[in-house]
Amino acid sequence: MGYWTISQTPTLHEQVAATLKTVRKIRDSQKEMPGGNAIRLGYSEKKLAAIARYEKALAQEFAIAFSETPLVDALEYLSTGADYPIQLDIKALDELGIDSDHPVSITLRGVTLRSALRHLLRTIDPTLTFHFANEVLMVTTADTACENLGTMIYPVADLVSGGGHSFNYDALIELFATTIQPDSWDEVGGPASAAAFSPSRALIVSQTDEAHYEIKSLLAQLRKINLKTDRAPKAAAASPEIDLQDAYITAVYHLTKPKEGKAAAKEQPALEDKLVELVRSMVDASSWQKQPAAAIQAIPGRLVIRQRIDVHKEIYKMLLALDVLEKLDAHYGSSRGFF
Repeated sequence: MGYWTISQTPTLHEQVAATLKTVRKIRDSQKEMPGGNAIRLGYSEKKLAAIARYEKALAQEFAIAFSETPLVDALEYLSTGADYPIQLDIKALDELGIDSDHPVSITLRGVTLRSALRHLLRTIDPTLTFHFANEVLMVTTADTACENLGTMIYPVADLVSGGGHSFNYDALIELFATTIQPDSWDEVGGPASAAAFSPSRALIVSQTDEAHYEIKSLLAQLRKINLKTDRAPKAAAASPEIDLQDAYITAVYHLTKPKEGKAAAKEQPALEDKLVELVRSMVDASSWQKQPAAAIQAIPGRLVIRQRIDVHKEIYKMLLALDVLEKLDAHYGSSRGFF
């Protein structure tokens, strides 16, 4: 049995103890549930309950129709409908030259509060976002949100253990960095970070609330893909079903499997790399340079692409025409398709 000797303040000792308790919990859970739920670090039971109320509010459905409505009034309407407090970070918005009376015009039906806020704020400024702060939903800037990162542990044993479409830790981290808030990660000078903790077969990620939401959604989709691969017969290429929560959608394009044999297996990475080059050069080439939200990543047997819906349509048609597409899974699931 190993020991650590730590000299610190009582508060930090409590945080260290809570972190070790969490790591042990994940280590033990791997035996029964290798794809266990993500666990927040350093959060009290009271704060976890408050975050659960926040997430429940964001999942509520809305229909909105704003026409030149002052921003503060639009947010008051959403706050009342969700029965959850929403506040404006006046100081952060002042730095962008946006006041609380900024007019907003948008009509949406059957969308969640999270989706409504994303669309509404994007009509004002693409850098506006929101996060959990002192038991309220705070509307602020991306830079300010990045000053309040939360750390979560994601058990990924089922994704790195070799079953189905397996990854390694670096591939998962790279997938996060290229498809989820690409400008926020430490590799490009941002404050967010991700690291592997192999003893517990987990990833430790520090990111904003909305980035964590996207990470959880992406991991859920990857697990869904693995289950389909392990349990279901080969499916024909089909259009995905998605929830239009964002102008940009992350989709996983499964490529046709290489022919049996060592030589064919060696050719597959080359095929993926060639397809990345082909997609970037032939399908709306300017969008890949001008839009930082767009990204494409080659993984063994797949292409993971974050793009606008109209660009996805063209990519889908091209891969079908080339006869290299086995099936397609979208990042977000809903009752509506986009093809």
